[in-house]
Amino acid sequence: MTHRLMTLWTTALVAALLTTAALAGTEKARPAAGDATPPTMDFVKDLFDDYAQGAERDRFFQAAGIDGEIDPKEFAAVKGKDDAFARSYDRWDMAIAHDLDKSGKLNWPEAEKYRLAVKAMVLTRYDKDKSGKLNGAERDEANKMLARGLRRPRGRGWSRRRWDRNRDGKVDDEEKKAMEAEGTKWRQRMAEWTQKWDADEDGKLSAEERQAAAKAMRADFEKRMLEKWDANKDGALDDEEKTTMRESYRKQMAERMDKWLVRRHDRDGDGELNETEQAAADAEKQRWAKMREEWKKRAEEVRNKLDTDGDGELSTEEREAAIEKARAEWDKRRKEMDTDGDGQISREERRAYFQKIQEKYDEDGDGKLSPEERRQMIETEMKNFLGSMGANAG
Repeated sequence: MTHRLMTLWTTALVAALLTTAALAGTEKARPAAGDATPPTMDFVKDLFDDYAQGAERDRFFQAAGIDGEIDPKEFAAVKGKDDAFARSYDRWDMAIAHDLDKSGKLNWPEAEKYRLAVKAMVLTRYDKDKSGKLNGAERDEANKMLARGLRRPRGRGWSRRRWDRNRDGKVDDEEKKAMEAEGTKWRQRMAEWTQKWDADEDGKLSAEERQAAAKAMRADFEKRMLEKWDANKDGALDDEEKTTMRESYRKQMAERMDKWLVRRHDRDGDGELNETEQAAADAEKQRWAKMREEWKKRAEEVRNKLDTDGDGELSTEEREAAIEKARAEWDKRRKEMDTDGDGQISREERRAYFQKIQEKYDEDGDGKLSPEERRQMIETEMKNFLGSMGANAG
């Protein structure tokens, strides 16, 4: 419960922090129609050589609003600007094709699928020697194409990389059926979800309805955990049962991670990782491990502050107190944003508030945050937010 609580509130804070001055930055010079690619404009370097998932996620949340999703206006507002999620060659109609929940916006998982699809498309089209890289003439041709801007592929070709399970360069009938079946299944789940929790039957879920759904799901989850892991059937999980449960989940996650890393780093598509591919996968695993340790340490610090009676466990009362502290801190920040006192946070007020936060971490005073400055901002502000939850506790 503690982890879920911190995830809920810190995710909201992160999304807000990364909204900072989405329109900040100088727009890159774009080649006029028919012009050749400028020699200094190396799109391939940005898309492949310098690409990092964490940095791309940061760019996404900078462009997204407080809701953590990008809409067409937000996409257009940052397109082509320095270190922005939407590059000058990107197209909204191609990006929105990855909107699996049909919300009209892109969340981060959907946006990441789009970016990886762009990379796969460019590599498939221009990697003539199948080396997994773009060099020489391959790189030049790819840069020329990107300078002109992406063109929507015909038919279902855009999903080729994801659904081409046998890696034959095309989506055959069976693969196409699987693709269409998943889309249908996803839409059905979303419709069923809305229908189940739409108490006022207005065709959408209000904040109260979403909260009710989350509460019911949490209760159902706890019930299923007891049914599966309560070996002695005493209605609670003792230390031994909890250890067994955690070890099982760790094993499952490790297996899934290994499979995902193979799919992600298997450049030659042979189903296995060679020495170079394995080195890249190992480096990514190390980054994940470091992040987990950092979060574990922070979570433990907060948990200890919230454990007011010092018994090593969070009681129902202590958890409820933690929730109230988080709500109070978030309400405090909302009031700081609401400069005109009308009870609503306008886009301008939100931007002004986070612009002030950004300025605190802009050490070189260039008007924008470098990756290092951005990491420092997120780390410090999240630490302050988590710390406020445990303030004066114990």
